[in-house]
Amino acid sequence: MVVAADVGENPMTEQTLAAGQTSADGDRNIQLTQELRLTPEKPGEFNTKHTYQLPDGVAKLSLTPPREATVISRNGFIARDGSYVWDGSTSTPTLTYRMPANRTTDRNDPIAAPGDYVYVDTGEWAIVSRPRTAHNWGWRTGTVGFEQTATVRGDGQASDAIAFLGPHKTYTHTANGQTFELLVPDAATLQEDRSAIFDSLSTASDRLRVGDRDEDVFMIVAPTTQVKWGARGLQTGQADLWVRDNERLATPGNTWIHEYVHTRQGYQTAENTRWFTEGSAVYYAALMTLEQERISYDAFRNRLALGTSRLFNGVRLTDRSTMKNNADYYVGALVAAELDRQSRLATNQESSLQTTFSLLNAHGSAVDATQFEAFLRQSTTDDVAGFANRFTRTTERPTMWSETDHDTAFGPTPARFGYVLAPADTYRVSGPYRNRTLGKSESITLVPGETLIFNATVSNAGGKAGNYDAVFRLNSDVEDRQQGQLGPGEQATVSFEQQFDEPGEYTIAVGDETVPVTVREPATASVTAFSVNRTTIETGQSIALMVSISNDQSVPATLSVPITRDGNAVISNVVRLDTGERQSVTAVQRLDRPGKYVFGLGESSTSTVVVTVEQSPSLTTPTIAVGLIALLAFVGGVLYRRYRP
Repeated sequence: MVVAADVGENPMTEQTLAAGQTSADGDRNIQLTQELRLTPEKPGEFNTKHTYQLPDGVAKLSLTPPREATVISRNGFIARDGSYVWDGSTSTPTLTYRMPANRTTDRNDPIAAPGDYVYVDTGEWAIVSRPRTAHNWGWRTGTVGFEQTATVRGDGQASDAIAFLGPHKTYTHTANGQTFELLVPDAATLQEDRSAIFDSLSTASDRLRVGDRDEDVFMIVAPTTQVKWGARGLQTGQADLWVRDNERLATPGNTWIHEYVHTRQGYQTAENTRWFTEGSAVYYAALMTLEQERISYDAFRNRLALGTSRLFNGVRLTDRSTMKNNADYYVGALVAAELDRQSRLATNQESSLQTTFSLLNAHGSAVDATQFEAFLRQSTTDDVAGFANRFTRTTERPTMWSETDHDTAFGPTPARFGYVLAPADTYRVSGPYRNRTLGKSESITLVPGETLIFNATVSNAGGKAGNYDAVFRLNSDVEDRQQGQLGPGEQATVSFEQQFDEPGEYTIAVGDETVPVTVREPATASVTAFSVNRTTIETGQSIALMVSISNDQSVPATLSVPITRDGNAVISNVVRLDTGERQSVTAVQRLDRPGKYVFGLGESSTSTVVVTVEQSPSLTTPTIAVGLIALLAFVGGVLYRRYRP
C-alpha cells in the first residue's frame, strides 16, 4: 500500500509490505539481506539477521518481526510498540532475532505421516520456514522500492519460503523451462535414485499443461532417521517443497508429483471450490504415475475408488460444513478424475480437465462453484458441467470405470513393466569354491572371488507394446542392464551376474525388487585324518600321503595343506571346500635313500606318520619306472591328487 502525506513542499510517500510480501518496484530500492544461521548450542531455534542497505532519499523505515521472534541485538533501530524504527542516521542498520524452528501438525489426511513435525531443528541440521516480517518505509523524491534476498551463514541454502541449514549436497535438472533443484542433506538416505525423481517430475512438468511454469522448483529431502514428520511432504510459497527421504515413486500416492502439482495451482478458490486443490493433486499424482508406467491400472483404480466409501456419506464438496474424513483427498480426487474422463469423451480427447485447470489459473480472482462449472462448460460441454453440478453439489458419486473404459477415454494404458527376481534357490554361484545352484534353505552368503548368477522376470502389464529397461543395481549403483521389447501380457527372462571381491553387506536390485547378499571371509577347513598307504618301502619306491579335510561351516572354507618331511616343507597346496564338503587329498612322493622319514602337516603339526625306507636289493629300474621318475621330477618330486567323495 502506497500513501502520500502532504508535508511541506516535498510530501513523504509511504509504502507497506505485509508479512510474506518480499518486494516492491522503485527507481531505487532498499536492499534487505536476511541471513539465517543454525545454532547447534540451542536445538529447536535458529538466528536471523536483517541487514539493510538504504539508498539516498529514504525518510523512514520500520519493521515488525514475527510475533514469536526474540530480538537479541540491533544497530540503528529503536524499539517501539512491537516494531523497530530506523534511527534516521545509521547507513546500514541491522536487527538480529532468535526464532523457534519447530512446528507441528495433527493432520490425518493421506499426506499425513506418523509423527508431528512439519519444520524442525535438530541442532545438527534444520528445515525451517523463512521468517516473515512486515515493513513500512517512506521517501520524498522519486520512488523507493524494496528487495530482499536470503542467505545462510555456514552450510545451508534458502529459497523463497523455506531453508535448509546444515551440511548437504545440491543437484539440479532442467526440463520444460524449469530448473528442479534437489537439496539432499548429509543426514538423509534417499530411497529413490535422483535421476528417477528428476525423470518423474520432468515428465509431470511436460504433461501438466495448465499455464506458466515456475522457472525454479526448490526441493528439500527431509531426513527421517532422527525426525518423525507429520506429513509425507509439504509445498509452500510459489514453488518450494520438501518430501521425506523414504517416499517412493511407484505408488498412486506419489508424493513427489502430488507436491509438484501444488506448485502449478496458481488460482484462488472460494470455499465451495476448495476441494479441487487437494482433489486434483491426488488425482494427477495417481494418473501421471500410471502414465509413467510405475503402477498398474488396478492400483490407480483402487486409489480413486476410495472416494465411494460410506465414510463420506453426506459429503457435498461445495458445502464445507458437510466435509469429513478428509473428503477432499478422496471424493475430490474421484470427482476430478471423472470430470477429466467425461471432458475427454465429450470432446474426442481435444479437451481435458487441464483445459479447465488452465482457465482457473488465468482467472484474476477467487473461483467459486458457479464459475468452475462455467469454465467446464467453456472448455467442454453443458453435459460435463452438469456432471460437475451433480457430483459436487449433491451426495451422488461417480462409479469407478474399467480399464477398457479408461482406454476409450485416455487411450490404451502405456506399457507397464514389472520386474520380479527369481527365487533365491535358483541363484547360481561360481568360483574357486563351488559351481552350483543354491539350496532352498541357504541364505545368499558368498566369499570374496565368487560370482552370483541370477535371473529376473520382466512382464508387461500395460495395454501397449513397449521397450523395457531392466536395470541391475548393486547398493544403488547401476552395474548392468538388459533391454528388449514386450507386447501386452508378455514376459521375458533376463540374467545378470556379479563377482564380489570384498566382504560386506550388499543389496542387489532389479526394479523395485531387492535381495540382500552377504560376503564373508572364507572359514577355515578342518583336517580330520592324515595317513600313509604303507610305512615300509624300498629305495626308489613311492608312498601316498592322504589328508582328509572337511568344512562344517555355513560358508565356503579354505585351508593351506603344507606337508613336511623331517620338518622341511615338501609340498604346500591351498584347498577350497564348499559348505558341508569333505575332500580326500593324496600326495605321492618317491623316496630314493634308505632311512626313517617323518611326514607331518605343517611345522607345529602333531599329526605325523613315519616311513622306513630300506635299501633295494636291485638297482635296476624298469623302463616304465624311468618314465615315472621323469614325470615326478617334472612336478618337483610330488604327485598330488584330490578326491571328492
